[in-house]
Amino acid sequence: MFSRDYKDIIAGAVLLGLGLFASVYGMNTMKMGTVAQMGPGFFPVTLGFILSGFGIAIFIPAFFRSGELPQPDLRSFLAVAASLLAFGLMVRPFGLLPAIFTLTIIASFADSKLALWRAALLGLALSAMAVLIFRFGLGLQIRLIAWPW
Repeated sequence: MFSRDYKDIIAGAVLLGLGLFASVYGMNTMKMGTVAQMGPGFFPVTLGFILSGFGIAIFIPAFFRSGELPQPDLRSFLAVAASLLAFGLMVRPFGLLPAIFTLTIIASFADSKLALWRAALLGLALSAMAVLIFRFGLGLQIRLIAWPW
């Protein structure tokens, strides 16, 4: 047993860092405005401060309770990274539906308990939801299926 909860220390530090980065970046690159007339930087800076507050709320109490040192899962990381890379490489030449389906199948290898046929059903469901959201809901003219040859 370790004397500190390192999982929450790491999570709180990441949230704190992301929040501070968003706030500082927003303040330096966008106009803030006022509460009555908000500028484009008001929302990201405010969200950055809120995220930093959540990070502090997670970070500080973690020093006063015991926990375990997290063990990174390389298989999950590589599966998710490979799925994102595959999506990025496939979306333009093949279209949105094959890219989402492939992303889902590759990302399913991050979980050893998920059967391949269930991952295929999940890929089909996510592809259908993407069509409903982006094509019909938002009206975006995005290529659903394209064959590069």
